[in-house]
Amino acid sequence: MVDDSIYLDYNATTPIAPEVVAAISASLAADWGNPSSNHFRGIQAKAKIDKARTQLAQSINGTSDQIIFTSGGTEALNWVIYSICRGKDVHVITTKLEHCAVINPLKSLESEGVSVDYISPETGKFHVHPDDIINAIRPTTALIAVMMANNETGAIQPVAAIGEKIAKLNAARDVKIKFLVDASQAYGKIAVDVDDIRCDFLVLAGHKFYAPRIGALYARCPDNLSPLILGGGQEKGRRSGTENTPMIVGLGKAAEMVWSLFF
Repeated sequence: MVDDSIYLDYNATTPIAPEVVAAISASLAADWGNPSSNHFRGIQAKAKIDKARTQLAQSINGTSDQIIFTSGGTEALNWVIYSICRGKDVHVITTKLEHCAVINPLKSLESEGVSVDYISPETGKFHVHPDDIINAIRPTTALIAVMMANNETGAIQPVAAIGEKIAKLNAARDVKIKFLVDASQAYGKIAVDVDDIRCDFLVLAGHKFYAPRIGALYARCPDNLSPLILGGGQEKGRRSGTENTPMIVGLGKAAEMVWSLFF
């Protein structure tokens, strides 16, 4: 049967690029060792993971020690939100435009006493105004979460302007506000530079940029995160679980292709 359909749902998911398929296939055959093992097969697999980590970091102007591989964007967003907010008397600012992987964890935390403001865009607009975010800040504000591009409308949010304003306010605050940016729909379509955005956390989802269905979390200071998954201590103890080497290799290859587009 010949599939003659025209696929237009790229905001939902992209096909995997042929170059990425080739990288995954080669890794499936060669990199089957446990990356935590100290023998040749394990060392080889770990080296491939380290290479992918560097490829991903380079593509967003980060460093390899700031990249943590996850199962996808949803896990990464939940991880940051719960790490910063759960069990604490804090205030969060986000927008009504966010993905449900942001909205639903925050709704859950509201039932536990966390205070959340959901900022709307102006009538007739599809992006929020930076000042509306900043004006909602309180002394107890611990987290601001704003997506870089909306998954339904494609509207690009002013995250760099928001990040700049947060950085200026943080200079005079004892408790710094953390800035979380969901770049899942933007990465691969426009340049993403964590220093330009001045974010503390940035989330990527592989299946949005011709890569497999795993993800990555950029954390400016990874040691500030509380682990969400405990076990064997992988990812420097930040996210336990034996790494999915071939999928990570594919993610790295796709990130290398993204980097070549914008830098």
